[in-house]
Amino acid sequence: MSAAEVRIAGGRVPPAVLGTIAVAWAMAIGAEISGRGSALHHDALIEGRLPYALALVLFLVAWQAMVAAMMVPSSLPLVRLFAAAAAGQPRRAAMAAFLGGYAAVWTAFGWLAFITNAHNVSPAPTITY
Repeated sequence: MSAAEVRIAGGRVPPAVLGTIAVAWAMAIGAEISGRGSALHHDALIEGRLPYALALVLFLVAWQAMVAAMMVPSSLPLVRLFAAAAAGQPRRAAMAAFLGGYAAVWTAFGWLAFITNAHNVSPAPTITY
């Protein structure tokens, strides 16, 4: 299927996705302008005074905002392609499942990164030269 065929098939990005990207960028900019953005960095949460579970939840919320602001825009061609491919399906349910899976994978990666960093475990072997 060519790019022209995808456009003809109605592969449009849902407005809610574009709105989510805009809100995520507003949150990121607001956190930095307020001077509190660094409080959500993984090292500050791990070494801070918050209980571990709360620190993990705050990290994952900030992580999802980062994913929405930076990773989703780079995936918009895939979202358009999926929208075109799922045009015959109940649109909201198919797109929600697709984006929910996308968010779940990124959440799992963020969770793994946080816990390995919190416990000083490297998922990759250390190589010394």
